[in-house]
Amino acid sequence: MLEKAHEGGVAEATYALATWYLFGKHFRKNWKKGNALLRIAAEKRHPEALYNLGISYELGKGLKKNEKVAASLYFEAALLGDRDGLEDTARCFYHGIGVEKDRLFAKAIFRHLDSMPEES
Repeated sequence: MLEKAHEGGVAEATYALATWYLFGKHFRKNWKKGNALLRIAAEKRHPEALYNLGISYELGKGLKKNEKVAASLYFEAALLGDRDGLEDTARCFYHGIGVEKDRLFAKAIFRHLDSMPEES
């Protein structure tokens, strides 16, 4: 059913399949296949897919490492409401990962995160 939903263009299904490949759940771990599926979901602006694709780029897992792309994907996920994306955007600015270091901006994001309720 999940594969049919993916084939039907459902971004959430595509993201779920991607994570199964990335983490070896129901399939043998395959970063390349997982990232290909993440890209499809990310093109549909799926926040968690954008965030996880950013991780793959930052770590160079299954694709060429690119910290600038990673930071951009984290930020795009954050703009779509992904808390982890916002947190990693702040981390990138704080340490200068893929972006010019800007600790003032990073601290403002961290303060904002501290005032947000935790996700359930």
